[in-house]
Amino acid sequence: MLDDETREEIRRLLREHTARNTASRKAARDALVRRGIYTADGRLTPEYGGDAQGDREGQ
Repeated sequence: MLDDETREEIRRLLREHTARNTASRKAARDALVRRGIYTADGRLTPEYGGDAQGDREGQ
């Protein structure tokens, strides 16, 4: 079980992490790419609903 001090420290770290990753559109996009949610070219990765072979336009 975590004590109150530890829980508050975790909350503080999460707030700081969120602030860094949402400071700008670029920071947010970079964070999503680092996490494997988006590819560097802005597409969703297959694990998050993106097409495994890229966009299939016309389908």
